[in-house]
Amino acid sequence: MAVSVKIRRVFGARSNGRPWLPRCVLSGTPGLLFASLFALALANSSAGSNAVPDMLVAQLQRPPSAVPSDDAVSRDLALVAEAAGWTLEQAHTYYRAEQAVGALAARVAAERPELFVGSMIPAEPGDPPVLFVKGATDAGLMDLVKEAGVPIRVVAEQPYSFTELEDRAEAVHRALLAAGMDQVATAVDVTRGVVEVTVQRPTERKDAGASAPLATEDDILGLIPGSVRDGVELTITDAPILAPSTAFGGM
Repeated sequence: MAVSVKIRRVFGARSNGRPWLPRCVLSGTPGLLFASLFALALANSSAGSNAVPDMLVAQLQRPPSAVPSDDAVSRDLALVAEAAGWTLEQAHTYYRAEQAVGALAARVAAERPELFVGSMIPAEPGDPPVLFVKGATDAGLMDLVKEAGVPIRVVAEQPYSFTELEDRAEAVHRALLAAGMDQVATAVDVTRGVVEVTVQRPTERKDAGASAPLATEDDILGLIPGSVRDGVELTITDAPILAPSTAFGGM
């Protein structure tokens, strides 16, 4: 069964530094896989994440009754503090940083898409969140950072903007599918500016005129156009990347 998964790591990383997986885009796969992938996305985002523009806009457009109250937020933060071993004030500090960098990320992505790469929330309360940008900073960008209201560390000179990373991942994904790879998963890591690709090692080549197996990393990288091959990190597995599973629930 062919499996093609494009995982969009949008707007940053979780508190442990591993990228957040907020949405999954599937192609050519049974609907049965969607629930598992959606659960994976939720599990990866549950440890904390920063906002993304479409989600932020949705929040802003919700009716007042749908917006969490201060009491609800405080209750949630009390649970977070207990689970993480933080004080309540540390949880509030972390929450303020998370909200600030999420709003900044949304604004920079909208106003300066050519610079925007992503953002990362801090590992510990009190540590500054991070904004990643392509190339050098400028006065206009730094003015936006100052308006965030909390200290935010800017990591400049990243090789690609977020849009460029997405386009590169799309090109890589399509090239591998066109070459006949049965199981492909691609993702972008905004903290390092790379495209991560995982493929199941094929048992035989399916591209025209070839019969030898694609056994090595160089073989598979050779299927990717040279224009987008730089910055690709390839993982080859002999096991299926994803397999359908079943679940039963009820009263």
